[in-house]
Amino acid sequence: PLIALLLSSLISIPIMFVTRAFKKITALYVITVFVLFVGVLFGIYSLLQSLPDPLRLKALYNAV
Repeated sequence: PLIALLLSSLISIPIMFVTRAFKKITALYVITVFVLFVGVLFGIYSLLQSLPDPLRLKALYNAV
């Protein structure tokens, strides 16, 4: 979870600059924010999907 939090905070910095640039154009602004939001969610989801494998192996190792 800490890695996902760090990645999302690193990704949100460029998003802030892009949204400031597109504030005058509302339709493009909404589309851009939606696409970036979906991209961030997909990145966090794929990261969290890859994380449990070593955690499961560690839990099995501790159980045995």
